[in-house]
Amino acid sequence: MNWSEGIPLKKTSRANVTLVFMTAFPLMLVALLQVCIQFSNFFAMGHVSFRALYLLSLYIPISLALMAINDSISITNQVLVAKKVGEKKLGEVLQVTANLCLIGTLILLVLAGITYGVGPKLGTFFSVDVATSARFSRFVLLMLLSNALILPGMLLDSTIRGLGKVTLAFLILLGHTVLYLLLLALFTWRYGLEENGIIYSAAICAVVLWGTASFTLVRLRAFPWPPSLFRLSPQTIPFLRWVGLPIFLSYVLLFTSSFFYNHIVAPFGDFAVAGFGIGYRIHTFVILPALALGEGMSILINQRMGGKRYEEAHELLRVGLWGAFGLYTVIALVVFLGRYEWVSFFTSNRAISQESVSFLSLTAFSYAWFGVLLTLLIVLEQTDNGFRAFLLNLAYFLLIVVAGAFLSQHFHSLLWFYRTFAVCNCLGLYAIIREVRRQDRKFARLRSATA
Repeated sequence: MNWSEGIPLKKTSRANVTLVFMTAFPLMLVALLQVCIQFSNFFAMGHVSFRALYLLSLYIPISLALMAINDSISITNQVLVAKKVGEKKLGEVLQVTANLCLIGTLILLVLAGITYGVGPKLGTFFSVDVATSARFSRFVLLMLLSNALILPGMLLDSTIRGLGKVTLAFLILLGHTVLYLLLLALFTWRYGLEENGIIYSAAICAVVLWGTASFTLVRLRAFPWPPSLFRLSPQTIPFLRWVGLPIFLSYVLLFTSSFFYNHIVAPFGDFAVAGFGIGYRIHTFVILPALALGEGMSILINQRMGGKRYEEAHELLRVGLWGAFGLYTVIALVVFLGRYEWVSFFTSNRAISQESVSFLSLTAFSYAWFGVLLTLLIVLEQTDNGFRAFLLNLAYFLLIVVAGAFLSQHFHSLLWFYRTFAVCNCLGLYAIIREVRRQDRKFARLRSATA
């Protein structure tokens, strides 16, 4: 493969849709692997110790914040590597990755230092009893240090994705996940280490991931070794600000919005909370293809943008969005027609099921537009339009929270909250049209400037 050219563009639009989906599919599997690891942690702790499960539940907000940090830095690296491929500056790839690795590791070590300094007081902030506070703060400290070990391997894997080898990057993470599950089972069920089993498994797998990704990059021979590995690249900080920071803020917005949604639903009773929770969990699974599709499109577009092949980048954006519309039209039909079956997988309680089915009945068809909008927002985040994507996300969530809270309370019915969800999803069509036109003008200017 000629690394300086990136993944070659096909000759027809239909073939380019296939290219986008083939690039996105391994990325969706990567997202499922992350879900698998989170689920396995709770499954293992739930079968070993109630106290360990309790600590892991308390750790959820911190884990989400760490996920935001890791993903924002990894995606920034992936974007920069893809651009370096297009710019034919492969000698700077490892330098960029090393810069971001150093920055991310320092952030995690500073957080670990703060946790160590605060000590058991961290537990009291989470309303943990005195006897558990020391154990909880120790668990958080060790998980922060484990994440500092994991980050280099994750960044190297994102470098492989930025080069366009998304399937190879997925296979590396698949091996990492399988090893993690085996070690977790060994440490928790065989040796009874409880939450320490998570820490030891993560630390060992981090070293293996680092070594495997490094070996893979050496074998690929994609780029030369830079003269100064840790010299700051002039693009690192600007891209971390314009790509990584908006992604981090979008994660925070996503986590925060779920608290407001629960606050809106809570007055309608426990069954309503449980029913909405199931419906919203199905909603989160529905959006996974859009996240992967947007990320795959971004890798391909950034490679073209770096090489100033703006017409090809514009073609990929156009066919990718049409592909997302086709995919999500099918997904909307599947969710709507199978809504009773999807809900029955999670619960057999009739009252809870009825609430979940009501949510899906009103929102399912709106996924045809929402999936396209989310795909477009991911592309904007990862192609130098991050803050614009964040503001659109913010407007979307504010409209749902404000209008949904008012209407549901005014009419004393959660159906109005669900209808607000559906309407806001459909309003995405207006945002799509505006943003696509804006992108059309941008690519026209770029083509004329290089003509």
